Amino acid sequence: MVVPIKNLQQKTFLLGIGAQKAGTTWLYDYLNQHPNTDMGFTKEYHIFDALYIDEQDIKKYFLQQRINNVTHAESKPNLEDITLLQFLENTDTYFEYFKKNTAQQDILLTGDMTPSYSGLT
Repeated sequence: MVVPIKNLQQKTFLLGIGAQKAGTTWLYDYLNQHPNTDMGFTKEYHIFDALYIDEQDIKKYFLQQRINNVTHAESKPNLEDITLLQFLENTDTYFEYFKKNTAQQDILLTGDMTPSYSGLT
């Protein structure tokens, strides 16, 4: 049973990094089931690795994949892909998104759990 946190008022943004197969999905799922947590629409946002990590074509893969999902979609583009492209275009919108998550009355924790951020300098 997960008990709501009533005594804490600090709003927290958690930037989760790590290695693949190191438990980030388990941690994300565990935190996200708490009533005072809203981790957003996806576990891994891949914003900063797409912008700054050139290794193994990570940057090209994530940027191109998002662009293709929006511009070459046979049907209406996915709202999540459009939002992620907005985050990539202006990282301030990324931080504003999470700020809005914690603006909800009972939400104290939000965040992004992208393991490949561990490759950032």
